[in-house]
Amino acid sequence: MISIKNNSISKYKSKAELNRAVHIFIVKKYNNINIFMTILILLITAIISVIAFANIEFLTYSIQLMISILSLTVFLLTIISIFFNFRESLVLHSKASDLWTKFIRECNDIEENSGLVGPDLIEKIRCRYTDIIEMGPKTIIKDRDFLRIKKSLRLKIKCSKEIDGDPEIDITNVFKELKRNGDL
Repeated sequence: MISIKNNSISKYKSKAELNRAVHIFIVKKYNNINIFMTILILLITAIISVIAFANIEFLTYSIQLMISILSLTVFLLTIISIFFNFRESLVLHSKASDLWTKFIRECNDIEENSGLVGPDLIEKIRCRYTDIIEMGPKTIIKDRDFLRIKKSLRLKIKCSKEIDGDPEIDITNVFKELKRNGDL
């Protein structure tokens, strides 16, 4: 009976690992978008400043039009950034990945103390898992991204098991071997 319960803990743990990987993927994605938008806004603003203050008296109509278009672009990028609120989403998904990490640690601690597993503990784990799902931000990702995340997570787990068996092993050789075996 204890092995069945440990198996259900392992299932919750593997689901949590996948959820954490999804949230980390979203954090990286939003962080990249946020950095790109910030750099783009700063770059366009700098260009506008240089053009506008270079020689105001001799600005041609085409340069004035270019300044107007660049100003409009900065305005639209700022509105998009505010509307989609990438920073807040980044923080929410980062907190969610932290919650999943804590949950995984709890599951690891329970698995290490396998003699203490009972039905009430399984129910507690299930409730905690459900609470984290309900508290966390909604994750909407493409199927292709989800499958890529899942494949990457499985590769990391296999690589970690190989390293646990032989800590002196070269990680690049492990990845090459997994790729050669079709596990990648």
